Amino acid sequence: MQRPLRVLSWAGVWGKALCDGVSRPFHEATGVAVEAVPHVGLRLPDALGRALEADREPPVDVVWCNTSPALRAARRGWCEPLDGAPVLRELADRARPPGVDGWPIAQTYVVHYVLVYRRAQYSAPPDSWHVLERAEHAGRIVLYRGGNGFYPVAQVMGGGRVSDLPRNLAPCWATVRRIRRQLATPSYSIGLSDVIRRGEIDLAYRALPNVLGFQADGLDVDWTAPREGIAETTDAMWIPRGLAPDVAACARAYISFALSARVQERWCEQLGALPLNRDARGRSRAFERSSLPRDPDDLTGILHIPEDIKATHEPEWEATFDRLCADRQTPRAGRSPGPS
Repeated sequence: MQRPLRVLSWAGVWGKALCDGVSRPFHEATGVAVEAVPHVGLRLPDALGRALEADREPPVDVVWCNTSPALRAARRGWCEPLDGAPVLRELADRARPPGVDGWPIAQTYVVHYVLVYRRAQYSAPPDSWHVLERAEHAGRIVLYRGGNGFYPVAQVMGGGRVSDLPRNLAPCWATVRRIRRQLATPSYSIGLSDVIRRGEIDLAYRALPNVLGFQADGLDVDWTAPREGIAETTDAMWIPRGLAPDVAACARAYISFALSARVQERWCEQLGALPLNRDARGRSRAFERSSLPRDPDDLTGILHIPEDIKATHEPEWEATFDRLCADRQTPRAGRSPGPS
């Protein structure tokens, strides 16, 4: 192929890790240039969906996104199959996409959600998610938009069991009603560094890569995994249908490269994620903490919701979260975009 391979990418620490860990080494190894196509948030770009629905050439060649929208794309038949790639045999059990036949997508790594706190306020890490209910933090707590990732934490805070999802979310929604006036405006993470630096928030629910990015920016924050457990998610890569055969072949080579053990070590170490290639030995220093698993199939201490359940129900959960929080009266903190 003559033109660059177009890869849908987030910005910030996420995009930098992809560039340094995958795209630049792929260019060096193959001679194929990679163009990052910037994207904000977890939903797939509208232009991509419109192209796939109309059977037109997609605007990107590789989609890197959260697993939930990737699975929804697979259910709609939007993905070129990845079956037969030798690297798939190297992946952990949980890398196989649930609820679909074959390998329309490939999960790439595990990301953990943790509690971020300002060191100036806590001499020791908060040990429970119930710190979110403390009156002194009213209006100074940031979650993701739509409550992304927070549902299993809210479920256990409300006295429920994660295993009851999606059948019974009453404890989850009771928690949201209880803490909604504690919350600042939900936000993604790019630009949140400035909000933290100004001292406008005390606590945040964030993906570990974002927290490590805050620390790299020199912010006086740390993170903890409260005793009730932490949630996690995976991201995925897939090839949209409708590409020319040579472009699809190059896209397949890029995904195989991203999933290979040595590349996973470098990429996930930079990102702060847990690689899904069993042979990847490198880990971010964050995984030296005993509160985080070192094996992607180890769910000890994880408030785990299977990815196919999230793919099915997260849109309605987001809508319910937004509806419950719509009437809160709190200060605004950080309306800035980011991935997850």
